Amino acid sequence: SPECLMVYSKAGLGEMSRKFHCIVRNRIVPERFRDEPCPILLNSWEASYFDVTHSKIVSLSGAAAKLGIEMIVLDDGWFANRNDATSSLGDWKPDRKKFPFGIRGVAHQVEGEGLKFGIWIEPEMVSIDSELYRAHPEWCLHVPGREIHLGRNQLVLDLTRKEVVDGIYSLIKELIESSKSVSYIKWDMNRHLTEVYSTALQPEEQGEVEHRYVMALYGMHRRLSKDFPDIRIEGCSGGGGRFDLGMLYFIPQIWCSDNTDAMARLRIQHGTSLLYPAQCVGSHYSVVPNHVTQLWTRSRTRAFVAMCGTFGYELDPTLVSEKESSQIMQHIQVFKSIRNIIHKGNLYRLWSPFNTGFCSWLYVRDHSSSNSMHSTGQEAVVFIFNNTDNFWSSLVPRLRLRGLKPDAKYKILEPIPNTLNRIPANLQVVRTIKPMFLMGEKVVFMHGSTLMNAGIPVHFLTRDDCFMLHLVEVPEQEIDLN
Repeated sequence: SPECLMVYSKAGLGEMSRKFHCIVRNRIVPERFRDEPCPILLNSWEASYFDVTHSKIVSLSGAAAKLGIEMIVLDDGWFANRNDATSSLGDWKPDRKKFPFGIRGVAHQVEGEGLKFGIWIEPEMVSIDSELYRAHPEWCLHVPGREIHLGRNQLVLDLTRKEVVDGIYSLIKELIESSKSVSYIKWDMNRHLTEVYSTALQPEEQGEVEHRYVMALYGMHRRLSKDFPDIRIEGCSGGGGRFDLGMLYFIPQIWCSDNTDAMARLRIQHGTSLLYPAQCVGSHYSVVPNHVTQLWTRSRTRAFVAMCGTFGYELDPTLVSEKESSQIMQHIQVFKSIRNIIHKGNLYRLWSPFNTGFCSWLYVRDHSSSNSMHSTGQEAVVFIFNNTDNFWSSLVPRLRLRGLKPDAKYKILEPIPNTLNRIPANLQVVRTIKPMFLMGEKVVFMHGSTLMNAGIPVHFLTRDDCFMLHLVEVPEQEIDLN
């Protein structure tokens, strides 16, 4: 019978989310990944799309390593004759023209740069123009005697058939074993199930196809977990279509949306956070103008939004300016110092982008109940975003924090201060060499009661402006106002 996970909250949606997050982190995701940070990766999709080659991936790896990125993921386009979305799904063998040394060869060179290697697959799908479909046209879901309809130029394989599952799994296993270096798999699914009919089942069993399909999919992941327990898998289905607690039992994270625009992601990730913790939410920094929306957003804003998830990159680092490279290195260094707070802390949604033009997320971690380097005390990270164009003429409310200890004192830091300032005489916003701190000083000390009741004054300078503050609980005797 179906399983159902329910929680009760007498303190609203926020407490409900925190309970769900706790269960997902500590009981649902595979135990071996619960305390292992997700590597900061660079995915090749928005860098090259289908035009991937051995030399390009090696070039990406060299540039990525210099930035502090930890993994390269080879996305779509690596397998035989796959130059666009019209062919080759199901033929999971490397294109020897693009990768003359195979996946093992390119993975070896990526690892030579000190990076881990990951790869994209879409095992549940098949292209009509593929060796697999030509050999087994009956392996796809379809209604006999009726026209077959393509979605994104592909069909869905019938996972209710054991021979299909075994055949696909053997190809995946061969790919992993032959490469000897796959540490990460991006498992995609780019169309819905339609014509949900299996020619292997009786007419009275057709109502079971969707359920049998999902059970077979879980079965494939169970086999992968047993055969390759150290491989981290990210689920994907155009983004959030793959979010499911059943999937998270086998894989630790899911790509949140193919829309990587930071401003659009505020709503997407805010809604996703109702049930799923940040460590499970795939989120990447991408180039501007954004490939999906064609909008421009500041580098720090793109980084801060991505930090509220697994944190990775969708770009070609060989084309990034020297200035942006420096910014990326700073972002990565800061994220590594705070990611355990974001991924393990309690989330408080302070401002909703659905109710206002502002958005704010606060992550609070109590180290007294963890194996952290801090024996006692709390740490918190708060992100504050603007997404409206009337901020400069309207009063922005003070941001009242939550989840802190009222009587405790906190040291407030801004690891990445703003580089913009406003000239009072004419309201012009200009770039400045001098760091501009939201709190007015590099370090500020405040009581938890003050932060939660009086709040923090927020002053935005641009439509895509944002701030990130790091709070550390400190004993009274450690406070040094100098």
